[in-house]
Amino acid sequence: MEELAITAKTQQWLADSVFDYGDKIVELKGYLTHWCKGEIKLNTHQAMVWVTLAEFEHYKLCPADYPIFSALELQCKAS
Repeated sequence: MEELAITAKTQQWLADSVFDYGDKIVELKGYLTHWCKGEIKLNTHQAMVWVTLAEFEHYKLCPADYPIFSALELQCKAS
């Protein structure tokens, strides 16, 4: 995963999200992913935190992220 400088294995598809921000359209694809090795290095992001699903409500996501978060939440509740 080049954005984080780690080696990861893509696993189960969660959801796709397309959002029109007015000046651009963003298409995201969400997958469950296994972190295999490497230390996280933020190459394109300003910050990162590990949180539980319950803690997510304290963070503002970009509109395009919400469909993928919703799919993750459903996946975790089903497990």
